[in-house]
Amino acid sequence: MLEISRRFGPLCVAFTLLAAAALLFADTFRDDYHLSRAGHAMGPAFFPRIVLACIGVMSVFVVIETLRQPAARVALVGLGRVIGLFSIAVAYGGAITLIGFTLASIIFVVAVAAALGYRRWVVVIPVAVVYAFSVWLLFEKVLLIILPSSPWFRF
Repeated sequence: MLEISRRFGPLCVAFTLLAAAALLFADTFRDDYHLSRAGHAMGPAFFPRIVLACIGVMSVFVVIETLRQPAARVALVGLGRVIGLFSIAVAYGGAITLIGFTLASIIFVVAVAAALGYRRWVVVIPVAVVYAFSVWLLFEKVLLIILPSSPWFRF
């Protein structure tokens, strides 16, 4: 059985999140985000900056805590499942722009359930549909945040 350092996983995730947060934080300073400068409002980048700064700070805490723990080795059990779930998440991110949020979310929930071994389709499919439409309804109608729509179905 393949073994790696216990620190490897947490450090990879922490550094990945730290890099992503830093890149996205820097991106919020583009001129595109300064639509409300004249009105002295907070602007559309205010809240994302807070969230990204928190992600960065928490990532640093994870790195510090991980390095403080004793170095040990762990077996790579379930690595294939993790890679599969990561691949499904990446495909979901791409599918949202191609087929819209609602359809991509339904497919995503079904794919994750299948990858995790849950195959009671009579439960999975209704849950996927209700989840996708509930989130769409919340964002589009309540929070007034427009999500990518399907080229085939315009709601």
